Amino acid sequence: MEPRCRQAARRLGEAKTHLYPRFDTSVLAAELLSPLDFTIKAGQLGTFSGTGPIPTLTPIFTRLSPNRGASVTVTQPLTQLIRIRLSVTEQRLKIDAAQLSFGAREQKLADDVRQSYYQVLQSQLQYESQQSTVKYLRRWLQLTTRRASQQAALEADR
Repeated sequence: MEPRCRQAARRLGEAKTHLYPRFDTSVLAAELLSPLDFTIKAGQLGTFSGTGPIPTLTPIFTRLSPNRGASVTVTQPLTQLIRIRLSVTEQRLKIDAAQLSFGAREQKLADDVRQSYYQVLQSQLQYESQQSTVKYLRRWLQLTTRRASQQAALEADR
């Protein structure tokens, strides 16, 4: 495959990848450096007549343990699908054009080789024809020389 065809095929593959959803994953691991340990005292956030103090005595503490999380997102540009499809079609047309161009050059090369071959054949035929003519003229010269020596031919026939 010609380099231009390969480049166009690579671009087509790139354009086609945009038609499909994109998957992104991330993994997160974390751990506190020191434990959290505190108490929210009763009524620290206010005292209300219907409920009383908010909050009640609330101790808050954490253990030192690793926390892990993972997320997977899938995105697809729905509004851009028409533009992407047009791009894919454009890349396919470029591949077709490159292949046609390559085919035309290949055909021209074949025609040039064929023409050269026929020119060589024609030259060979001309050479063989000239060799026949030379051979004929040599025999004619021998014959007229012999006849002239026998005085059976005129000197002008030579």
